[in-house]
Amino acid sequence: MFFFALSRLCVVKIMNQQLQNAYREGRRILQDTAADGFKPLEGFNEKAGKIINDLYSHETDDDYFAHVTGETIPRLFAADVSTGYSFFNNREILDKIWSIYNRASRIITSKIKLPQITLGKNPPFRTACVTSIFSDYIGPSKDISDLALYLDRKLFEPVVISTNQFNTIRRLHSSSVPGQSNTNMGIELEKNGIRVISIPEQNNIADLALKLIEICLEEKIDIVISNASLFSFPEACLAVSGAVLSFFDFHRGFPLYSDGIDAILHWLESTRDKQLSLWIEKGGKVIDYNYILKVPSLPRRPEKKDDMVYFITASNYLERRLSPEFCELVSRLMMEFPNTRYQLIGSCDTNTVKLKFNSAVLDRIEFKGSIKDEILMLAYFANADIYLNEFPVGGGRVVLEAMSAYLPVVAMKCGDLHVENIAAEQVGEFAIKEYSPEKYYALVKELVTSSEKREKAALVMRKRIEEVYDFKKNVDFLASKMLEIHMDKLGKL
Repeated sequence: MFFFALSRLCVVKIMNQQLQNAYREGRRILQDTAADGFKPLEGFNEKAGKIINDLYSHETDDDYFAHVTGETIPRLFAADVSTGYSFFNNREILDKIWSIYNRASRIITSKIKLPQITLGKNPPFRTACVTSIFSDYIGPSKDISDLALYLDRKLFEPVVISTNQFNTIRRLHSSSVPGQSNTNMGIELEKNGIRVISIPEQNNIADLALKLIEICLEEKIDIVISNASLFSFPEACLAVSGAVLSFFDFHRGFPLYSDGIDAILHWLESTRDKQLSLWIEKGGKVIDYNYILKVPSLPRRPEKKDDMVYFITASNYLERRLSPEFCELVSRLMMEFPNTRYQLIGSCDTNTVKLKFNSAVLDRIEFKGSIKDEILMLAYFANADIYLNEFPVGGGRVVLEAMSAYLPVVAMKCGDLHVENIAAEQVGEFAIKEYSPEKYYALVKELVTSSEKREKAALVMRKRIEEVYDFKKNVDFLASKMLEIHMDKLGKL
């Protein structure tokens, strides 16, 4: 008996040591990836795979297991951004994370004694639009803000909640958090009577999850719509907790896998099977829709008075998004066509980015820095002639913004991952349907040498934006489907 107890103690020690190692390695991976400009880390798949397997095989569902899960998997997800989350497209890995998140979430949510929840019986329903990042520079953050703005107030009473998860992950100890007063989004929401609740840094991710649940209870939230992903462990805890009646994953790139989610809202047809097959096979609901963008009213472009052709690209991640292949191609184009200039929008180390281009064209490359003012961004687009979508990992929302400004976009399908497909699907018939830098080069060359072709492409893309991505039509459709699910659940109580 003593021998059995001693053996069991040794097993527990080994398992806890595995968790400690997983936690340390997860922190190290994100630190190393960030320090190297978020370039793909050598051996990432093997290292991340071992961490996931150690968490999955851990036998004891205790506080330490939950803590390590909440701190580690989001770090791995953040570190994998440079590859377009290729590691997190592995079905076996996703299945294990789903199990791990459910176990860890239940440990954390068991600490909350849920009160008798008072639910609204009729519209408008209290609706929390939840985001892990609240920033004018981040597409998914802008999307959740837009959704809150466009929801029908007769049916939904929205509030925006930002978990500011990176503050807690990085232990920033910041006294200020992004909110209504220091972002354009926040000002716009406030102007329209929508509050922004920004959660300050917590001691750890588990505490952040509890704080999020607590706020939803205090606010008497009926429905949660979150732009969650596997980064968003606090949202997984909220979904599992039962603190709200309906939970929808309005993912903007990669969905969250967790119990308690009523439907995943999916908008990229080309990646549907790859991203959602596991979810669908397990009985998960999907609401398919088209991207939501408020299309500005703009006049047609004036006729150009000179032969200068301006390229433009905008990204939050210029150092890692501007691949060597892309930069070499742009350099060739600019050397062949001396009448071209290139504007880059986004924060970056300019010296690092300059090294990616041929030195002969550097005097015609302009670095404009980060721009959060939408009117100023539209002005840059209006003065440009061709939007060059970077490859193989490219932009999303910014491509639609360029199309809405009558700017022809050059994009191509580069693979099976979300970020390798998004721009090509949005551009439609003008997209290059396979990974071929030479076809990309040829298309740009055609546009540079023909203002008529540029105008034709611009008009077709603007029309596509108006017909396919109209915000009111798409929001109304989404809202009706979510409301249908919510009312059905309400009727069964």
